[in-house]
Amino acid sequence: MKASVIITNYNHTDTIVRAVKSVQDQVTNFPFEIIIADDGSEDDSMNQIVRILNNRTTTTKHAYIITVNTHVGMMGNYIRALKSSTGEYIAFCDSDDYWVDTYKLQNQVDFLEKNKNYCGCYSNLAIDETNRGGENSILLIKDYPELITFDKLLCGACIPSPTIMIDGDLCRHIIEQDDYAKFYYWDYPLYLFIALFSDFKRYTEVVTAVFTKQIESHTQTVFRGKRWKYILGTLKIKLFFIRFYSCKFSTLLFVMYRFIRDIYSVIFKRWNK
Repeated sequence: MKASVIITNYNHTDTIVRAVKSVQDQVTNFPFEIIIADDGSEDDSMNQIVRILNNRTTTTKHAYIITVNTHVGMMGNYIRALKSSTGEYIAFCDSDDYWVDTYKLQNQVDFLEKNKNYCGCYSNLAIDETNRGGENSILLIKDYPELITFDKLLCGACIPSPTIMIDGDLCRHIIEQDDYAKFYYWDYPLYLFIALFSDFKRYTEVVTAVFTKQIESHTQTVFRGKRWKYILGTLKIKLFFIRFYSCKFSTLLFVMYRFIRDIYSVIFKRWNK
């Protein structure tokens, strides 16, 4: 299989169909699979997923796999979805996000096939600040740097997950490591591990996906305790990589500065909510 697209879901019955359809509409000259990993949703998500899959004629480009819908948490859900993948390359689209470029998969595969020195590529992103979807959405277009390195990731550079494509074999190798499974977040440590092998490259300035900003999520919150948990979890990841893989001295200084600033923001509740 040339590519795998992973869609994780937990209680997003209102948006799961939009996410799946945006992936189904991809135009490619190669077969790809869609892996929908539901984490024990308690709403109507599973019925929606079954309905959209049954209503769509399956071709050699779309091999659907729905993982067992028992609740394992965010990290466990991603790990089992990644282990289920068979693609040479892997892309992601969470159930509340969606793709807007029908040639996204094709263009990313073409780029990585021609540029073997990169293990991952991404694009610019639109952020739905209103969480409305459709014509009523207010979208913020976010530009990302052309190149993101290991040290830039440690300093806080963000790779937009709905736009990324990464090397499948390398990804599956990483998630088998005991060090990966102990982290709370799936994407940040995965990208840091990959960045040890190669930089990440922005393959186009075009916006290829929309990220839906939630009021409450693992990284977005209005609660001080939850924000503190996120800061400590992120610091734990950074210190692990600095300890075992080293970094520039300037990077270490910035990580410490960033942590002090984050402490201040929690004390006075001044982070971006």
